[in-house]
Amino acid sequence: MVHCSIILDDASGVFIAGNIIKGVIQLQLNEPKKFRGLYFLIYGRAKCHWTETRQRTTGSGENRRTSSETVHFNGKTVYLNTKTYLFGSPGGDSIQMPSGTHRYDFLCQLPPLIPGSFEASHGDIRYRVEAVLDVPWSFNKEFKLGFTVIRVDDLNNDPSLKVATFDEEVKKFCCLFCESEPLYIKVTLPRTGFAPGEEIPVTIDFKNKSNEEIRGGKIYVKRIILYHSETPHSKTKTQEDFVTEVYCPGVGKQSSNEFIKEIKLPQGMVFSNSAFCYVVQIFYELKVEIFTNDCHKNVKFRFPITIGAIPISTQPLNQTATFMPAQNPEPFFNAPNPSAPAFNTNGQQPYVPSASAPNEDLPPSFEEATKSEKTMNEQTPESKGVSSSYGWSA
Repeated sequence: MVHCSIILDDASGVFIAGNIIKGVIQLQLNEPKKFRGLYFLIYGRAKCHWTETRQRTTGSGENRRTSSETVHFNGKTVYLNTKTYLFGSPGGDSIQMPSGTHRYDFLCQLPPLIPGSFEASHGDIRYRVEAVLDVPWSFNKEFKLGFTVIRVDDLNNDPSLKVATFDEEVKKFCCLFCESEPLYIKVTLPRTGFAPGEEIPVTIDFKNKSNEEIRGGKIYVKRIILYHSETPHSKTKTQEDFVTEVYCPGVGKQSSNEFIKEIKLPQGMVFSNSAFCYVVQIFYELKVEIFTNDCHKNVKFRFPITIGAIPISTQPLNQTATFMPAQNPEPFFNAPNPSAPAFNTNGQQPYVPSASAPNEDLPPSFEEATKSEKTMNEQTPESKGVSSSYGWSA
């Protein structure tokens, strides 16, 4: 009988991209065995899959037949695939291993540009350690252990995320052939980079010259996941998930109103990853919807935002700061440049405010900001370092 355990130095099974993963592979043999070798794999990949039903028509006239077929869309990118022999070699001679316990240390440095682990309904990003016994004249014995990768990207390293952005709309209300005086609405964000647990201050400025009363509106954040297939052909599937929302006041007719409404991001948000992964991309949007009367269309605003681990350091607002208009939505969904540089934390710690500030107003700590990325292995036996022969699709 052969028993194999993979024991990670960090029993949580959570590792930061760019750091070293270390552990021990422990073999227990109740009798002498022959093996060609023992090697370990560090493997990571992003994968997506979904199906669509299509109608297919054949023949014509009385011979016309309609049938449905299921089309499977698949996408996959391998980010990590290392193989290292701990003893023996491929195609080498068999080695007689005595009974007892044999321990082999292993280590591997994770690349800094790999995406963080993620699970979604139509795709995932997963990593594993695999110990493989190369058995002569038989099937190899495989033992697998999953682990979680997190990123600690510092939002301060992307200057564009610190720039304020705004959008504005002029709406006129029509009734038959008459057109009202305009309603001006301007929505401003002080920046577009945020960490889980932070509050986003949204400034809404109403100048209503019409005779229509604006009932109010809502501010909400959505997560957008894009799945990109490669086979049978290139296609993108979009999934939108609600994150959080707040409601805001409106403005009376022939009057003005300007206010700041804060919307708090929940802890546990998965970080934006479009710079590191194409098969399963994670984006976020902040949207503002202003409610008008039933016979008129609501006014909507949309702002792409980035969620990262280390918050942007808060500074007093500069009254002379230059504001950047909201960008055209289309580039928000463009595929990332594979050579895009990663954020460099440079060892910088998260911003820590004065201890006199109320606890509920504190920006999230580093541990809180990365909390959402530490969920894949914490409640599984594998996270304690004991491997099993469970598997997930490559």
